[in-house]
Amino acid sequence: PAEIKSNFSGNCVIVFSMINEIASSNMNEQQQIMRFSKIRRTEKRTTDEEYNNMLNQEELIIFKQYLIEGSICMVAKAIQDPFSKLRRLTLESNRVNDAGIYSIAQALTNINAELESLAVFSNGIGFRGARSLADMLARNTSLTSIFLWNCRIGNEGAKVLAKGMQSNVSIQELSLDLSRIGDVGAVAIANMLKINGNIKKLSLRANDVGSVGVKALAASLIKVSCVEELNLEKNRRISNVGALALAKVVKLDPNLCELNLKYTSIRSVGIDALIQAKDFHCSLGLEVADY
Repeated sequence: PAEIKSNFSGNCVIVFSMINEIASSNMNEQQQIMRFSKIRRTEKRTTDEEYNNMLNQEELIIFKQYLIEGSICMVAKAIQDPFSKLRRLTLESNRVNDAGIYSIAQALTNINAELESLAVFSNGIGFRGARSLADMLARNTSLTSIFLWNCRIGNEGAKVLAKGMQSNVSIQELSLDLSRIGDVGAVAIANMLKINGNIKKLSLRANDVGSVGVKALAASLIKVSCVEELNLEKNRRISNVGALALAKVVKLDPNLCELNLKYTSIRSVGIDALIQAKDFHCSLGLEVADY
C-alpha cells in the first residue's frame, strides 16, 4: 500500500513518489485494516487523476521510485491509449523487472502507441526483458530511439535484441550502455547493422567489447555506412587491433561523424593510425586508459 503523489513541470511529469509502508508494530490488527482500507480508496482516486494527467504529457520521467505492478500497468495503459500525447518515457531506478518491461513492450505493439523514445536505466532487466523488447521491436513502428543503460541483458540479451532489430524500420538511435555485453553481443549487433541500415547513433559504452567485436562492427560500418555516431568509451578490452580496424572505417566511411574511444586500452600505434585516418568528417575522442 502506498500513496502516490506527482510533481509537474512543463511537459515533463515526475510521478510515483512512494512513501513508507503504513503497517506499524504499534497498530493493532483492526487499526491496520482500517488504515489499509483508507489508503486503497485514496490510491484509486489519485491513480485516476494521475492517469488523466499522464495522457496530456509529452514526456514522462519516473526517477528512483519503486513501481508496483499496478503502476506499471497504468503506464502501459497510457502508452496505448488513443488519446495519449505521451511521446517520451524514462524509467530510472524503479526496480522494474522483466515482468514489468513485458507490460511496457506489449503496450508498444498496440496500433495506438505513438511513443517515440523509451529509456530504461538501472532497472532489473535481464534476458527475458530483452526478449520482450525484441519481440516488440520487430513490430513497432513509432519508436525512433531506445536506451537500455545499466541493465543485465548480457550477450544473450544483445543477441535477441539484434534479431528483433533486423526487421525494425524506425529505430535510429540504439544505446546499450553498461549492459554486460561482450564480443558475442557486439558481433550480433554488427550483423544486424548489415540488414538494418536505419541506425544513426549506436552506443555500447562501458561494456566488455574487445577486438573481435570491434572488428565485426568495423566491417559492418564499411559495408553499410549508416552510423553517424559510435560510442565505445570505457570498453577496456579494445586494443590497438580494434583501433586499426576502426581507422579503416574513418578513412572509408564519410557518414561517420563522431567516434568515442575514451578510456580503452588503445596505445600509441592505434592512436597514430586513428589520427592519420581522421578527416573533417570524424571527430575522434581518444584517451588512453590509466592502468
